Amino acid sequence: MKKADLKGFADEIINCAFNGHGAGGDEIQDIGVKHNLLIEVNADGPCGDDCACTEYGFPTLCYRKNYL
Repeated sequence: MKKADLKGFADEIINCAFNGHGAGGDEIQDIGVKHNLLIEVNADGPCGDDCACTEYGFPTLCYRKNYL
């Protein structure tokens, strides 16, 4: 992760508030992917015991953190 990626993400999220609307989960995911903080993975099954994707069924598009 680059500092510029995190700054770009933060700027875009803050602009949502400045423009009079909040950012919902889908929009936050899209912005995270755009700024390389999230990666999209085609998942055929759960990635672990706490996988949130299980509620959607498989196969599905899973968003995973691209940073530590």
